[in-house]
Amino acid sequence: GSLQMEWRALAAATEDPELKEGRKIVEEAMKKIMDAAPKDVLPKNDIQLNPDNTIHLVGSVGMAGLGDSWYEYLLKMHLQGGSNEKEAGYRQAFEEKMRMMMKELVRESGGPVRVTDKGRDKMDHLACFVAGSLASSVHLPGAVSLTEEEKTNFMRVAGGIAETCYNMYHMSPSGLAPEGVQFDNRGKMTCGGACYNIQRPEAVEALFYLWRTTHEQKYRDYAWEIFQNFEKVLRVENGYVGLQNAWSPTAKNTPKDVMSSFFLAETIKYFYLIFSDDDVIPLDKWVFNTEAHPLKVDPSLGETPVVDFSHNYN
Repeated sequence: GSLQMEWRALAAATEDPELKEGRKIVEEAMKKIMDAAPKDVLPKNDIQLNPDNTIHLVGSVGMAGLGDSWYEYLLKMHLQGGSNEKEAGYRQAFEEKMRMMMKELVRESGGPVRVTDKGRDKMDHLACFVAGSLASSVHLPGAVSLTEEEKTNFMRVAGGIAETCYNMYHMSPSGLAPEGVQFDNRGKMTCGGACYNIQRPEAVEALFYLWRTTHEQKYRDYAWEIFQNFEKVLRVENGYVGLQNAWSPTAKNTPKDVMSSFFLAETIKYFYLIFSDDDVIPLDKWVFNTEAHPLKVDPSLGETPVVDFSHNYN
């Protein structure tokens, strides 16, 4: 899922017949994926399109690369359309998948709260987005089936994940997070194999949503510490660099000669928004796509869906 919100926003803004058809195609594909993954099963992350137009899900199960935006957009499609009951199936699917995630992938014992890949006690930086999605599902309108107890649990886990994502930076010898971390049998965090840093946004994204939904000062404090480390370690004359090995006290001596496009589109934007007032891109009027571009909440989208997502998807 990295197309649906964009296609329907463009189709509504332009009235272009080709864009309208594109919207229908991507939303039909999303429904096929939902139908291919029963509600009590977390789908595998790789999508295999078969010649007969069917979908087969293969690969690993987790919340990081390949699968992350799909979960994110289950929630955000509902929010973008004004949380209309005609699209409640999106929100219900998100809530059901988060229940399964809490049961199968979230670990809270033997170390910090973390979202792991199934069968492996490791957490990718990419998975930090989960904290923001959980917090948004509780505090933004339209929850379909969450009980008050589940809302409390979602926020507890969201806060725990955000804390772990902050510690990916705070506990790193360079002050900057690697691509992923793993945990030993005592729960101690170490670099998870891919130790490079390419200025990813997901931890700052998590802190932004936790700040906006709780206004706990610690989330601004965490963000400020991370921002200072970006400035101290990654800033060069003409921009910012990455690191070959962020888990090294001499990381600055081996820069990675790249400034990712998402650093400007997402990371810096979320830093800015954490320290802005809530009426700067308010979350009840705007929804961020997976690259942090704000799309306006448009109730007409939810009122006139092109695919039936009004009820449980299976």
